[in-house]
Amino acid sequence: MKKVFYLAMMVVALVACEQKSSGGGGGGGSSEGGGTGGGGATSSALVAATANMIDKLGADQVAVEKDLLAAGFIKLDKSFSAPARLQAKKLRQAKADEGEVVVEYAYNVPANYAEMTEEEAMAWLNKTLKSSTELIFLEVSYKDSILQASSTNFVTGIHSGISKLYTADSDALYKKLSADAKKAWRGVIVDAEAMHEESFEEEGSSKQYEDHAQFVAAVGTDKPMVAEEYASDVKESEEGVVGFYYGAGWAYPDEYMVQEMIEETEGELEVGYAFGSFNVADVNYEGGK
Repeated sequence: MKKVFYLAMMVVALVACEQKSSGGGGGGGSSEGGGTGGGGATSSALVAATANMIDKLGADQVAVEKDLLAAGFIKLDKSFSAPARLQAKKLRQAKADEGEVVVEYAYNVPANYAEMTEEEAMAWLNKTLKSSTELIFLEVSYKDSILQASSTNFVTGIHSGISKLYTADSDALYKKLSADAKKAWRGVIVDAEAMHEESFEEEGSSKQYEDHAQFVAAVGTDKPMVAEEYASDVKESEEGVVGFYYGAGWAYPDEYMVQEMIEETEGELEVGYAFGSFNVADVNYEGGK
């Protein structure tokens, strides 16, 4: 079964190669971020695992986990994670920090995932990617049982409206920023042709954004691209520097990237998929430094 989860996270490797332009690294109802595509309720789960985590920074693990389970996540006893080189950098570093524990959760993953045979797991994965539902994988970093940071990845098959899954969460995250922090928000989009031909340095292959609404509108067109955004909301207080930062990314593959995904699995994977990634952390989180 672990192999299947490797497949579900393989797009991370593609994104890592495609994001050179900016030096980047990386079901169903409504969500507080706006309209959704795909399975709907899953968008609410995405917000629970991303924007809502900002409000929970500094909260006790018991309270955080209670809310995640209520949102439909399951706590994983056996890891589904991709190899270390594909994991989110911030949380991979955090695992080595003394007193820090990273707990893994998942949404829309079968409760018996650890017992599924390879054939059962692959059939489930292909069926899920062909449907209008999404898979969400969440790593949460706790230090002394207090939430420090989270890294959320989701994958979805290619179907109409999937980009709105990302933009809804992007809106929800952006709304957490203060007025001053919104002015410092930045985004970038790399077009599909530049991704495929690796012509990242060519003029016009990428576009920088300082207006979040324009960025979201561009991402929401459901076109092949890699998009990234970054923001921080930090201020001085009597207790020192306080606040949070987040980074997010969206990879919508073109036909060439989809073919590469399928060929990498020797045809076991029947369809391609899009990928979203969100990292949220307290500004004093040592694992991300």
